[in-house]
Amino acid sequence: MTPFQGPVAIPRRSVLERRVPPARDDRSAALPGPPSWGAIADAVGHCMLVFAFLPPVAVIPGWVVGEARNAFNLQDPVVLAFLPARGTLALLDAFRDGIAGRLIAGVLAGLLLTGLASRRGVGTAGRRLALGALCGGLAGAATMAVLAATGPAPASFGVAVVGAIVCGAVATPGAVRLLCAAPRPDALQCDGASPSAFHQ
Repeated sequence: MTPFQGPVAIPRRSVLERRVPPARDDRSAALPGPPSWGAIADAVGHCMLVFAFLPPVAVIPGWVVGEARNAFNLQDPVVLAFLPARGTLALLDAFRDGIAGRLIAGVLAGLLLTGLASRRGVGTAGRRLALGALCGGLAGAATMAVLAATGPAPASFGVAVVGAIVCGAVATPGAVRLLCAAPRPDALQCDGASPSAFHQ
């Protein structure tokens, strides 16, 4: 047996070295060049789909309240049997009303979002939502102004702009993820994280 030589000093990392994460640069990073046409098309298409399909969902609460107050649903089984059909028709009518304006606003919002992200970067999550809301509001206001100049607007200006702001904020995370998934992922830094961070 070897004689006892006392405690052996084991090098240990300091507490600060182990627990303090490296500093992150939260500043927005702009693209060194324009994004690819495929990334632009994906981001614009995503915004267009959100603007087209999200506003019709807003009619569901009002329709549910109206059907709940309809006494014939409890008195007549035939009326109750056609409840799903009436709900489908309500969604289809809401989707049809103002679809052209929503598609135009979605395309404009996607183009604005891509242009601003290319010049100013995507920044933090809060800045991305604010950027999407700004692009949605501008696109909605421009679309309503054009529709009002060419004919009767399908909806009030304020309601349309507020809906566009909500759609822009909702569409921004997906659009930014598509921009970060471009063939040049190092061109757009998403809050200091790699593009795969959006899939976690």
